[in-house]
Amino acid sequence: MRIHELLALGRQEVLPYALIKMQSPRYRHCWLPISREYSRLGCVGWTDYDMCINDALVFVRDPRTFENVWATTTENACFLYSSTNEASADYQERLERLLAEYHFFHGDPPPELHFAPLVAHH
Repeated sequence: MRIHELLALGRQEVLPYALIKMQSPRYRHCWLPISREYSRLGCVGWTDYDMCINDALVFVRDPRTFENVWATTTENACFLYSSTNEASADYQERLERLLAEYHFFHGDPPPELHFAPLVAHH
């Protein structure tokens, strides 16, 4: 099933609607993906964003500068689609472009540290 079909079926809680800028003591470009309901992905109802820091994505560069990804951006949010085109056929392509950008979860070790033991054995 394609992503825009999931949106049409009301599965907005599992698909990113936007990224919300987070304050991280470790990383400059830390953004939390949220659903159309403004909740953490997979959740329904109110979300305390500060408690979700480990679910945030860390990017090497500012996601607001990513080309052909966002329907709109603000200082603290980037939106993959707007309320006028929720089931947009290009949502899947926008999401794929976003996920193609180098990123990792805030709660995980940076990939360089994660793969360091593999390098040490060679």
